[in-house]
Amino acid sequence: MRLVILFLMHHSRSRGLSKSLLPILAIAIYSGYSIYLDTMGHDKDIRCTAETTLRVIGGRWKVMILYHLFGRVHRFSALRKILTGCTAKMLTQQLREMERDGLVKRKVYAQVPPRVEYSLTPLGESLRPVVESMCRWGKLKSRACRFRNGE
Repeated sequence: MRLVILFLMHHSRSRGLSKSLLPILAIAIYSGYSIYLDTMGHDKDIRCTAETTLRVIGGRWKVMILYHLFGRVHRFSALRKILTGCTAKMLTQQLREMERDGLVKRKVYAQVPPRVEYSLTPLGESLRPVVESMCRWGKLKSRACRFRNGE
């Protein structure tokens, strides 16, 4: 891992990578997740850095899944109960995408019936400030709407 971090620190100057991203990139690379960068060190086809985040957490249920997995481990059935309105097919699809992107870790226990648990990877946990900020904004927005409606 130290070798990966040293490599990233050395190349971050020439590629313009921010130092705050180094630990996240190191974890991602060390964990086996590939990161596709162009010659300038940026995601391909990304015009805005916020777009990178939206590509990873954009999805009807992904932010809610992240929120409920912060610091916890849940089985598939527990997530289904928490996320009312989310079909099993949609939850499976969102979890698979999040696993592919390196946000979620899936642990399968060899037993009958099969037991599968989901938890966040360090990369997934690194999104906690983003989701918490979204929660704060949502509270402010709902207060403003109630105030405007005279409640």
